Amino acid sequence: MTPDPRPGLGTVLRLVARASATHIGGTPTQSWLRTALVDTGRVSADAFNRWFAVSRLTPGTNLLAFYAVLGHHIARWPGALACVGVGTAVSATIAGALGILYVRYAAMAGVERFMAGAQAAAVAVLAWTAVRLLAATAAERPARGAALAAVALLAVWWDALTPIGVLLGGAALGALWLRGDR
Repeated sequence: MTPDPRPGLGTVLRLVARASATHIGGTPTQSWLRTALVDTGRVSADAFNRWFAVSRLTPGTNLLAFYAVLGHHIARWPGALACVGVGTAVSATIAGALGILYVRYAAMAGVERFMAGAQAAAVAVLAWTAVRLLAATAAERPARGAALAAVALLAVWWDALTPIGVLLGGAALGALWLRGDR
């Protein structure tokens, strides 16, 4: 295994700030960060995939867990704290400002239509993120990856498994079934 390249902490903090300011939701943000870090050669795909898996299985806010492991990789605990701090501060500032605006203007007629459009867009972002992440992690076995994703979706849809059960089951099946060396 080749050693991971390590971008500077300043570069990572700028990426975390941008991701926190311009992306909605943990998984779409992680998808964008994958492009920004892996596709540019700043971080290996192996390392990113491990961090993604750990952050998805971590209780609580998965995106902050991802920021913590990314920052720890770059600059140990000070890096982890810096990345979580920047990600939290940017998101909290935006959420507070939008909350104030919504409370102030919620009675306006166009706001309800705007919120309905935002909800539809959020569903589209989630669907596109699933496609991108599936393609990135199951590129060598696309049919198996698609089958695993379909089974996971159906299991959640029919309440057969909780989302954490799907994650744990997917991790186990992925380790056995999606490996490229088989």
